[in-house]
Amino acid sequence: MGLGTASWYRIENRKQLDRHLEFSRDLGFSFIDTSSFYSGGRNQWLLKRSRLKYHFEIIVKVGIPYTPYLRFERRFFPTFQKTEQNRYLTPTSIKADVTRSLKRLGLAEVSSILLHSPPPEDVLVNSEEYELTLLKMKDIGLCKDIGASSDSTTVLVPEWVSVFEAPIDLLPHKHPQAHINHVFFGINRSRKGKLPKISSWPCRKSCDFTFLTGTTDSNELVKFTRLVKKLVNGE
Repeated sequence: MGLGTASWYRIENRKQLDRHLEFSRDLGFSFIDTSSFYSGGRNQWLLKRSRLKYHFEIIVKVGIPYTPYLRFERRFFPTFQKTEQNRYLTPTSIKADVTRSLKRLGLAEVSSILLHSPPPEDVLVNSEEYELTLLKMKDIGLCKDIGASSDSTTVLVPEWVSVFEAPIDLLPHKHPQAHINHVFFGINRSRKGKLPKISSWPCRKSCDFTFLTGTTDSNELVKFTRLVKKLVNGE
């Protein structure tokens, strides 16, 4: 299981974060999913100040510039992602984003570096460029794995992606593919209805998978843990 950090703006100080991380670790959480986009990187800045970060595998997502109004723009103007974000997904901007993220985290290496929800058509057009950029980071020891996240049902995952993240509702039928080693499924706290059974997932035998939650509430974490156990047990 893994912790999302988009809602860490609710965490006010290091003591509060340490309680959250310690409680999560004891429940069995082992990953933390961070992004420079979330509150302008505050999630990473907070994590830097906690020694408990060494008990988790850290994921860094890059490629979306942060502005106070970007969430509003992406929600109400879907074309923003298809037009404006492309300007920021360049080798130079990706390298700069990774450098800033590692500095905020106070780490020289993380578990994975992922492109943060790139436009589907952009992934296809610039796949080789992204591959070379991220592979270079992996080669110099900044991460162990590279990949991408997506909230699109149409994205075709390139072969260089070894780690893939998507909302569980997408449950990719055609992706994940054989070249993917690890899949992270996000489960929204407000989600209602039954979740798909693991037995129906094409990825269940070919790769590892981890469930992500963005809650910072202890009671919600316990409920999430029970939900994951039911999923794993096929209930």
